[in-house]
Amino acid sequence: MNTNAKNLLLILLSLFILVFFTRSVISDITALSDKKEELLTKKENITKQLERLQKIEKEFREINKLTSKSKKNSLDKAKIKDQKIIKHLWDRPTQADLIEYFHDYAEDTGDWLYIRSIDFSKPKKTEFWFLEQDINLEVNVLNKRMLKIFLNKLVSLDSKYKFYITDFSFPNNWDSSYNISIPLKLIYK
Repeated sequence: MNTNAKNLLLILLSLFILVFFTRSVISDITALSDKKEELLTKKENITKQLERLQKIEKEFREINKLTSKSKKNSLDKAKIKDQKIIKHLWDRPTQADLIEYFHDYAEDTGDWLYIRSIDFSKPKKTEFWFLEQDINLEVNVLNKRMLKIFLNKLVSLDSKYKFYITDFSFPNNWDSSYNISIPLKLIYK
């Protein structure tokens, strides 16, 4: 055998021994690398959860601050709200005021709402000595969305008059404008 062949055989034998003895180390390194990758992914997920929890905690603390401030002012706010309700009950609107109120709103809407008729009942005393008046309002509304806007306007706490809708229904399958009768109740002193 010549020296080159011996050297080649020695190199191959060395490589075989090296791979044979280091294969467990290589598999351990691969397993550790996979484990490291898995742990990094878990760390990122936990970090994201921690950030979300810290955000929730911050919002919770802000809400607690606001509620503690609002508890101090809640009695004042309740008194103001009660005064507004009482003021509303003491203001006695005339039929002309109510007709003007409805027609002004209808004019502001453009052509999606118009008043067909307004019927007033005579005011009658309730058991609590308030006056109660029934108003039947017939309107022509373009669609359901506009009807909802109008109904919200009628019962809104910010509106000039506070109406109560006693009983209301309308067809579910309407495609164009529709005539609707809205029974309202107005209570005042």
